[in-house]
Amino acid sequence: MLLRIKLLTLRKLIMPVALIILPVLVISFVSITLTKDKSATRAERFEHTPDVFADYDPLNLTHRLVRMDEQNGIINSNEARKAYGAINNFLKKVKDTCRIDDTTENFLDCANKILGANFYYKPSATVAKAYANHFSDCDLNVYLMFDAARAFSKKLEIVYAPRHAFLSFISEKYGMRFYWETTENENTGVIANISDSFYKKTHHRFYYSPVGERVIEKLYPILSLADMDSHRWDAVVKSIDKSMSDNPLVLDFYYEDRENKKQLSQKDIHILYGLIQDDISSVDKRLILARHFLGKGQRNEAMSILNQIDDSECKLSCMEVREKTSSLDRVVYSLMKMFKWFNSDISRVGIIFYVLAVIVVYGIILIFVGRMQINNRNKNKGNNLNQV
Repeated sequence: MLLRIKLLTLRKLIMPVALIILPVLVISFVSITLTKDKSATRAERFEHTPDVFADYDPLNLTHRLVRMDEQNGIINSNEARKAYGAINNFLKKVKDTCRIDDTTENFLDCANKILGANFYYKPSATVAKAYANHFSDCDLNVYLMFDAARAFSKKLEIVYAPRHAFLSFISEKYGMRFYWETTENENTGVIANISDSFYKKTHHRFYYSPVGERVIEKLYPILSLADMDSHRWDAVVKSIDKSMSDNPLVLDFYYEDRENKKQLSQKDIHILYGLIQDDISSVDKRLILARHFLGKGQRNEAMSILNQIDDSECKLSCMEVREKTSSLDRVVYSLMKMFKWFNSDISRVGIIFYVLAVIVVYGIILIFVGRMQINNRNKNKGNNLNQV
């Protein structure tokens, strides 16, 4: 009898605890599954792929960029030869498979499918380590497609968008400019619709202006700084072509470097203010300004700048700044770090949806439990009346 009472008491305790914990666990599991980095799963395809080594060929854009990585100490000569081998293997498959008399669009469809079969999607700042290990992202895909197109006498250009890059070509059928997205469908590509919200809009003339290999090679050293030892930065920056001095990506690094060296002046702040009027989707410039104002104790000015960053673009580095401005953002930042621990890349808007989903589910549970209690009370009243 005593054991039965204990079991009933335990059951009554377990049910409320389960109602409190289970919804959070289920929603967390779904959210983490949807936003988790899938790179490890994609990489499994290449676990048993034998390494191929090759020598440097200056004709290929990709080889020249790999050589830059080697010269800047990002990889050694053996890794460089491994990257050359992976590139050459891809180019040979394109040459053996695609038709030279096809339209540019059909060629892109053919070559990009081969690219997806040889390199899985994973973000990377530099080319050598990525190609050597069979992964690639938007701009790295473009470089590969440039080299593949050269052998087929197809003219391609790269188009930079905020935090993205894709291809441009002239359609033989329509005689008009079309765009090609290389990362879609697991790195196998598709015609791009640049009116889609995926392509962040900005006024800056550098973005959405098709350019060729020369610009890629001028810009690449700045893009590769993320993987480079900091003691090499100054030499690389000094080597940047002067024609790139007003490039928004170059300016992002320039002012972040000045901030890190505590050299930001009031003139720099005024210039940054002017730059964000034109570069409307820039996150880095706004974070530099926000950190400056928070350091000066000017919270309202910092919030004014931070509120210009779209919540879908506010990832961990952005939240590291925002969490200093409000209790709500401290909670969001803590949740974002939890997601990051599970290798899940989620933005501020994703966390907000997560919190709202939890609130909605608990609201539904409360309504359901409340209705059950009301029904039980009504049932008990009916039983008492029948007894009378």
